[in-house]
Amino acid sequence: MDAGRRGFLIAEVFRGVFISSLVFLTVTMVPLLSTMMLILAPLPVCFFFTKLGRIKGSLVFVFSLSIVGAVEYAVAAQTSMTVLFTLGALGMVMSEIMKRGLTIGWTTSLAAFAGIFCMGAILLYNSIHLGKLPWDQIYVYVSSMVQENIKLYGQLDLPSEQLQYIKENSGKIARILTYTFPALSLISLSVISLVNILICRTLFKVKELSCPDYGDLSLWKASDYLVWVLIVSGAGLLIPLLWIKFTALNFLILCLFTYFLQGIAIIEFFFKRKKAPFYLRFLFYFLIMIQQYLMFFVVAAGLFDLWIDFRKTPAPTKDLNP
Repeated sequence: MDAGRRGFLIAEVFRGVFISSLVFLTVTMVPLLSTMMLILAPLPVCFFFTKLGRIKGSLVFVFSLSIVGAVEYAVAAQTSMTVLFTLGALGMVMSEIMKRGLTIGWTTSLAAFAGIFCMGAILLYNSIHLGKLPWDQIYVYVSSMVQENIKLYGQLDLPSEQLQYIKENSGKIARILTYTFPALSLISLSVISLVNILICRTLFKVKELSCPDYGDLSLWKASDYLVWVLIVSGAGLLIPLLWIKFTALNFLILCLFTYFLQGIAIIEFFFKRKKAPFYLRFLFYFLIMIQQYLMFFVVAAGLFDLWIDFRKTPAPTKDLNP
């Protein structure tokens, strides 16, 4: 029986390495699927880390990353291994946090901050190794991304005036994105963590692995004290000192993102109450993605929920004829 169990575990390790490597290679080699698979990159690592334990789960991650690194070296690919390492490590961190049975808010936040810590450590190492300041590295990366987007906009036949305006202000756009890089990175990692946690919740139940239930997420709401962070951040934008202004801007962006999630929970609450069909929900969320101004209404719903309480349940009516 011990030999059979060892054979089963070895087979599971190989299966984990195969699946994780396939996801990582898709991110690096298939441009059409890279964005979607980038979001799901922590999922196989998290699953096999939970299923096989810390040691074998870590081996799955290390072997997968080694295979991808060897393939990239062989084909001279330009994709940074830093991204894959961060997302794979995020999967292991998610598995550890989910074992603690924390709330969905704490689980997502701790996973995102762990990802930020990992990115910061790598950035600091590169700064020491290359002799460049971290902000200079971020600016170079952001500037290259802005230039790539300008090329993409040129292929989409945007109005020439709009395209020219973006080109003329590309440096200013890159600087603003550099200053807000901490908040944008934390938001990106939060979204990735949340998506993978929700998928893991379903997947772990199917595979009979331990996982917190998290309850009805349509009832989730942020702490009431967050509004004070929002107010102080907004006031900080009025201070003429540059470092205070951009610190406040980062906190303001994070507050608005949190209220956006609360707004989504409110909308999902009413979808559930009205038993809205799937296609209607899909259409609404699709419109949010392509029409950014709808996001402001969602954020406003999340913010004003503090005073209006959109999801309050009606008081039970008294029976006049007992």
